[in-house]
Amino acid sequence: MTYTGKTLTSAAAAEPLTVTDNLLREQLRVDHTSDNTLLGLQITAARERVERVTGRALITQTWTAYWDSFPGSDTIELPRPPLQSVTYVKYYDTDDTVATFSSANYDVDITGMVGLVRLKYALNWPTTTLRPTKGVEIQFVCGFGTAGSSVPGGLLQAVVLEVAQAYYGEDETRARRIESLLAPWVVYE
Repeated sequence: MTYTGKTLTSAAAAEPLTVTDNLLREQLRVDHTSDNTLLGLQITAARERVERVTGRALITQTWTAYWDSFPGSDTIELPRPPLQSVTYVKYYDTDDTVATFSSANYDVDITGMVGLVRLKYALNWPTTTLRPTKGVEIQFVCGFGTAGSSVPGGLLQAVVLEVAQAYYGEDETRARRIESLLAPWVVYE
């Protein structure tokens, strides 16, 4: 089983912070609104960077991940935790005919460090000969929730500090603090 990547299907509908959040305003010590457009862009960039570094989704979003084949085991690990749900598991034969693997055949585990799709007892993955690349496709929903209040405090603080880095320029002390806040949250694909 070779994991071949993922694509963002539906982006986060909101950011973990807004330009009017007190947490952000106090950190930046900004009391005017003339930079709100810039700050909005910096919030998005900061969230994206935190997600890229940690391998996690902060705010609810939908991704589609691809593998060249089904695994030799009963479990598929999904990227971009925390997992909320699996929309579908599809597979493509050598003629590019798509089939959906019934959700009655697998369980979805959202409780661990990474989300899992696991075959139910005594069942097997399809034995169809798959196309050579991206033969298996899984669409899933991930993220801590739809609002910043659902994002763990350390990750939210890292987003704030990332915005401060962009707004005021690089600062080594701030960079070390960001690194220490993100370290416990990093997952590897």
